[in-house]
Amino acid sequence: MKNKVVVTGANGFIGNYVTSELVKKGAEVLALNGKGFEVTNNNVKNCVVDILNIDEIKSAFKDFQPDCIVHLAAIAAPTFGNIAMLYDINVHGSENILDAVKEVCAEGTRVILTSTAGVYGNSGKDFIMEETCYNPQNHYSYSKMIMEYISKNYKDCLDIKIIRPFNMIGRGQRTNFLVPKLVEAFVTKQPVLKVGNLETQRDYVDVAFASKVFAKMATDDNIKYDILNICAGSTTKGSDITRLLAELTGFSPKIEVNPEFLRKNEIMRMVGDSTKCFDFAGEDIRPIPIKQILENMI
Repeated sequence: MKNKVVVTGANGFIGNYVTSELVKKGAEVLALNGKGFEVTNNNVKNCVVDILNIDEIKSAFKDFQPDCIVHLAAIAAPTFGNIAMLYDINVHGSENILDAVKEVCAEGTRVILTSTAGVYGNSGKDFIMEETCYNPQNHYSYSKMIMEYISKNYKDCLDIKIIRPFNMIGRGQRTNFLVPKLVEAFVTKQPVLKVGNLETQRDYVDVAFASKVFAKMATDDNIKYDILNICAGSTTKGSDITRLLAELTGFSPKIEVNPEFLRKNEIMRMVGDSTKCFDFAGEDIRPIPIKQILENMI
């Protein structure tokens, strides 16, 4: 078991779950975050680091000497307006992490890079396998594709693993994402709900399930997959979400489509092939149904 794990972006939506899961597994965890974003878990060490400052990263890694780095820090919003900053953080920042590990950590140190299912884009496949070709549709997904390509330059000296999460949701997610926005609207009984396209098909995954997969990949000694989808392999439309929320809350707002929320080149279906994910996770780790996730969020 790998006992010393660094988590970048540890105070984010996914990061909080992953650090907690690593602590449960008995790992010593160092959280790397920007100033003012420290993790409050008493069992986690904090280190303030600017991901664009490689010297700060190298100093943190040299002192801690991790067995594994889980790289979650990123600008994760596809509609983020500052494109230059998005590429700077997601590409240059990731390269800084890889360079720092290569320079000051032991050869073969594991680095888990968090990509996105968005790199598949409009694949035309009902269930997307890890071998599916790249076809990103926005700058966020492009930045993650570039990160994946850059990581190939480090395969000879580092143990690179890439995780491609599908649509992760759960308690604590910000309401600028669709599902928590819908949950808040139904719980607070907003009379009118303005939305985008509710007929797109997505593979929604509970963040608690995802965190267990991340933690297993970070701590297990032998990992047979270099690239892994985190997905449930099930299809849910936005209209299914609103129907379930109406059942769970007993409330139905008036739903209006706002043209400003409609994306160009919208991906109508993005559902993962869960074969490798379930094989890796094992029988004891399985995603929960979408209705139960929504109940937890409510």
